[in-house]
Amino acid sequence: MYEFEGENFKALTEKLMEEKRKSWTYRRVAAEEMDDEEDDTTVVRDYPTDKKFKRSIYFRPDYYLLNEKFYKLQDRVMAEIQGPISQIFNLNQQLTYEAYLTEVRAGPRKDLYVNENLPGLNEKQVTDYQKFLEVNCPLLNCQPISKKEFQLIVQCLTDNDFEEKQIENKIRRVIYEHEFEKYDSAEYTSSPQKQQQYAFGVLPPSTKYKIAAPCDFKDSNEPDYHSSYVLFKSSQPTLQLDEETFITYSKTLFSLNQEAEWAVKIMRAVARRNQLVKKYSATYKLATQSENPLYNMQLPSLQRAVVKGYNELNDRFLILWSNIFGFNHYKQCLQFIKSSKMFANDFWLKSRETGELKERVEKLVKLFIQQNDKNGDKTEVEKIEQ
Repeated sequence: MYEFEGENFKALTEKLMEEKRKSWTYRRVAAEEMDDEEDDTTVVRDYPTDKKFKRSIYFRPDYYLLNEKFYKLQDRVMAEIQGPISQIFNLNQQLTYEAYLTEVRAGPRKDLYVNENLPGLNEKQVTDYQKFLEVNCPLLNCQPISKKEFQLIVQCLTDNDFEEKQIENKIRRVIYEHEFEKYDSAEYTSSPQKQQQYAFGVLPPSTKYKIAAPCDFKDSNEPDYHSSYVLFKSSQPTLQLDEETFITYSKTLFSLNQEAEWAVKIMRAVARRNQLVKKYSATYKLATQSENPLYNMQLPSLQRAVVKGYNELNDRFLILWSNIFGFNHYKQCLQFIKSSKMFANDFWLKSRETGELKERVEKLVKLFIQQNDKNGDKTEVEKIEQ
C-alpha cells in the first residue's frame, strides 16, 4: 500500500523530513554564527543611563530619608546623565564612555567629571556625596534598606486592622475562662455587681467570664505604630529593627512627603481606621447616655413598622451587645437571643439571620453619626480620595 510510481512512499516521506530537519539545523547554525560575528564587532559603549544609575550602589531612593543636600546632588547626577550624556551617545553610536571621558576631561567641563560614576559633580560635591553614602539610612541605625523591605513597612502601616486585635483595642470587652491567664489584669472584673454594671444588664453575672469597663475610642491622624510593628516582626523581615527605631522611621516617613503614593496609602488606612473608631465611639455614647440604657436609651429617630419589625428593646439590646463584643460576633448574639428569657416570645427577632442583625446595628449607628456629625456628609476616606 506504500508503493508509489515504483518507490516506497513511506521511505520517501521519511527522506524528505530528514532533509527538512537538516535544512532547519543549517539555517539555525548559520544564524548563530552571524550573531557571533556581530557580537565580535559590537563596540562596548558602557555609558551611564538613568536605569543603570538607579540600580548602582551610588543611588539612594527617597525612602532612605537622607539630608536634602544629598538628594539635590543626586538630582544633579541624574540631570547630567539624562541631558548631555544621553544626547551625545544617541548621536554617536560608535562612541565609548572611555573616549567620552577623555574628551570631556580635556575641555572646560573637566571639573564635573572627577568621578566617572558621578558625572556632573565637582571634587567637593563628590566627597560630600560619598559621605552620605557611607551612612546608608541614618534613621535605621545606618542599615541599608531595599525596596522590598520598604514596601513591607508601608504594608504594615496600612494593613494592621483595628478590629483584628479586638481585645487589645477593647473592642471585645469580655474574656472567657480559657483566656483568663492570657488577659488577666486589673482592667477586667469578675465581681457580679461590676459585671452587671459593665454589661448594662444584657449579660447575666457569671464566673466563666470577666468583663472590662466600657471605653471611648479616640481617632488619630497617625497610624497605629505599635500594631504596625507587631505585624512587621511577625513577617520575619531581614531588616532587624527594634520598636523604637521602627516608630521613629515610620513617623518621619509619614510626616515628610504627604503627596507620595505610599503616603496617600497610609493616610487612607488612617482614615479607614478613624471611620471604625467613629462607629465604636457611637456605640459607646449610645450605651452610656443613661444608667439603664436597655430601657432608657435614646435611639436615633427612624420610622418603625407598626405590625412587625425591630422594636426599641431589640435595637437597644443590639447596640449594647455591639458595645460589649464589637461588630463581628452576631452569630453568638443570635444564639444568646434564642436562649434568653428576655426574648422568649419574640419569635420575629429569633427568626433573623446574623447578617440582618449586623445590618440593623450598622443602620442605627450610621444614623446616629449622621445626626450628630457637624462636619458634613462626606467621610474622611472620601475626602482623601478626592
